[in-house]
Amino acid sequence: MSNVLSLGLLTQRREDAEKMEIRAKELLKELNPNSQVELKIDLDEAVANCKHWFKRLWGIS
Repeated sequence: MSNVLSLGLLTQRREDAEKMEIRAKELLKELNPNSQVELKIDLDEAVANCKHWFKRLWGIS
């Protein structure tokens, strides 16, 4: 049995999603400088012609 926590943040520009990734890693390092856990963030790509609004935005998940 396992537990998974998934969060997502969306933005209109890829550059902002990249900034969020950098800041998230900085915050985790500040919270626990000795942690050996590595944060893996996937940048979800925007799809301009998609009917779903959330797929037209950049995001991290």
